[in-house]
Amino acid sequence: MNARSPIPAKVSRHVPVLASPHEGEIVGAARAIGRTLQAAGLDFHALAAAISAPEVDAVAREADEGPQPKAEAAHRKPQKFSYGDWKEAWAFHHIPRRFTPRQEERHRKQVAYCKGRLGRLSRREQTFIRGISPLRGNLSYAQADWLAAITDRLEGADRERAFWREQPGWA
Repeated sequence: MNARSPIPAKVSRHVPVLASPHEGEIVGAARAIGRTLQAAGLDFHALAAAISAPEVDAVAREADEGPQPKAEAAHRKPQKFSYGDWKEAWAFHHIPRRFTPRQEERHRKQVAYCKGRLGRLSRREQTFIRGISPLRGNLSYAQADWLAAITDRLEGADRERAFWREQPGWA
């Protein structure tokens, strides 16, 4: 690892996404790692050099061989996790919010609107709406765009229906 410019910790958040079964997520994570490294004045060669550093090799060797048994380890009670440990683990795996609370509230309203009209959606759109319902508004940019497109189409159809209902002889 280069002593003047260590690998940013933000890279470690993107690496687990590289194991995703979805190719788009893998490419997105790789691009995010590249952007993070570039912002720090590094590249993938520096990342590879940091991974093959002696400290990392020792950790990998311990993971392969398992921890070395200690004599007093059999007599110790299991260690309990404190709130701080769980908080750190949550913060490490937490997905950052991309939208403001007001935008997330709008997304929740759009999902509720679409869920009330599932019969007018394609099977793929129905699956999408049901899939994002538990996210409570914490959507990706692509999901928010698709949700907006679906909502706009449904609202346009509702406005058109209302218009024709008001016309004499078309009811």
